[in-house]
Amino acid sequence: MDGTSFSDKFENFLDADNLKTQLIFGALFIAVFDYFKGTLINRIKGFYTFEMVDGKWKDDEYKREVLSKIKSEKSNKTIRATIAWLVDINAFSKEDAQNFKKMAELRDKLAHDMTTWLFEGFPTEWIKLYCDMVTLHKKFDRWWIENIEIPIAGLPDGGELEDVDWDEVTSVGSHFIDIMTDLALLNGEKYKDILAELKGEKNNGQ
Repeated sequence: MDGTSFSDKFENFLDADNLKTQLIFGALFIAVFDYFKGTLINRIKGFYTFEMVDGKWKDDEYKREVLSKIKSEKSNKTIRATIAWLVDINAFSKEDAQNFKKMAELRDKLAHDMTTWLFEGFPTEWIKLYCDMVTLHKKFDRWWIENIEIPIAGLPDGGELEDVDWDEVTSVGSHFIDIMTDLALLNGEKYKDILAELKGEKNNGQ
């Protein structure tokens, strides 16, 4: 970005394929970040908030154990407290927390400063940050399934914990993120046969 002449920037901006790629990347980053943020907040809030009293969810424990970690009343208090909770229980490292903050800052830049970054272009560091976000989401997924879901509900097939390959453990949400990434940024070849099969079934059913 730095050192690039105005004419080169304008030429890149007028390149339809380049513009489409940047718009797709920006939309994908925002969509995945918002999904990830919502997953973090909702899962942990749901863990502490599961009892109803007089038609309302009882959230005293959630406020005490999670929200109390951040004293500020700013609009982003809930996600900041959630990240602090994850660090405190060693689900996230301090580096993970710092990276998540960078992801949040980039998400806001992509959403609120679109004309600038579309003209200036985006650095490769943004792509790396997207990949880091996908990786961190999978890390949280595995931690949650191993430490929360399975201890509470058990293995779905009644198997033994020592037989689980945790590197292969993932959620439907992680699968969808992988699919969106492949379709939006890569060639999506692995899904063409599935799409063709689904279209064939649909046409045969008409």
